[in-house]
Amino acid sequence: MEDAIKELASAILKTQNNIDWTAIISAVCSVISLVTIVILLIERIERKRPYLQATFELVKSNLVCIVIRNTGEVTAKLKEICFSENFVKQLPKNGQYNAQDNDHLNISIHPNQKWVLYLGVITPEVMHYEDKRLEITLKYSKYNHKKLYSETETINFEDYNKFLVYISEVDELKEEIKKLTKGVNDITKELKKVSKIENNTQTQNYGTIENSSFSAVVTSHNGEGEVSSKSGEKIEGKSNV
Repeated sequence: MEDAIKELASAILKTQNNIDWTAIISAVCSVISLVTIVILLIERIERKRPYLQATFELVKSNLVCIVIRNTGEVTAKLKEICFSENFVKQLPKNGQYNAQDNDHLNISIHPNQKWVLYLGVITPEVMHYEDKRLEITLKYSKYNHKKLYSETETINFEDYNKFLVYISEVDELKEEIKKLTKGVNDITKELKKVSKIENNTQTQNYGTIENSSFSAVVTSHNGEGEVSSKSGEKIEGKSNV
């Protein structure tokens, strides 16, 4: 047994002595470098293409909208868009019109650009739909290229049911400004009405030498040119002759 082990160890030593470890290490390094170069080329090619995404976003706090955004580095040409029929048939007429399937599109979407599609409903209405899953398929190409890319996004509105709709301080300020503006406009209208009455009203004081008090008569002119008079209370005063 010991002799067999010694013979095996001697054979391994002889094999190692015949191997050029320097050449093997060099070959392995060359393969690793080649793989790295291939990966970098693939990543570069992937970056130089458009990426379209379809997301659900709220506009003005509760309008249900689908936003199509290009997150790639080059311009995309949107060729086709499809919506799941079961969800679309629950929408109102204007929403169904906006969410029609279309395979004859030619819309340019530049990097970081987005287009917003309104589905014609608000979030409380969608949450009462029987089918709350909307599937959107986008087919697009790189600008001036024929190769088509396809992206499919499934939006389940039930998943958003418990999320908070945050209204920023800026939006709150806008709402307060709107209220103040409406109040100022109402006050301005009332002041204009009062101004018209004052412009058409004259007050005349009169008295006699014998009396030490004066009387007032308010004369107003209506829109038809008629004159009406109203006697006022007596005002105590002295008359210097």
